[in-house]
Amino acid sequence: MNKHRYDEALVESVMQNLEPQTEPQSKGVAVMADPVGRLLEIDATLSDWPIDMTQWTVLSAPRQASLAAAAEQSAQLRRTLANVGVAPQQLAQLGGDALDEFLQLELTPLAQEAAWQLRTLARQAKRRWHVEPDGTYPDNLQAWLDRVDALAANINSMTPAQLRGSE
Repeated sequence: MNKHRYDEALVESVMQNLEPQTEPQSKGVAVMADPVGRLLEIDATLSDWPIDMTQWTVLSAPRQASLAAAAEQSAQLRRTLANVGVAPQQLAQLGGDALDEFLQLELTPLAQEAAWQLRTLARQAKRRWHVEPDGTYPDNLQAWLDRVDALAANINSMTPAQLRGSE
């Protein structure tokens, strides 16, 4: 991975997780206490993309096309998550009990990456809408953007109580 292109802390986290370990937290990797819950929140947010906006006849054709592209990206991200085994049905198979440390270690970077992808999708949707400086987004799009911002901020700024680091 190119450390000049990607966030250095995320690259380091991924690289540590790729190394064989005898103990799940032997290198000081912080893991989420509930990565499954976070992945489920991400999936729910993706599934709540305001797709009906692409059908609005009052929108210009370029704006409809831009929103349709964002809707397709949302669907593609859900498919990608399903392909790596983190669709809601697959996560439900893990059960409601606390996950073992190795599984938490594996799912934490997936949740962080999915949050990053979701935040990127939201930023692209904002750019595609091309709101004027004094303009606003439609209510359902603004609500979705706010939800993404809150979820991404929550995942990216988890407190030590929400993360379990090694001693």
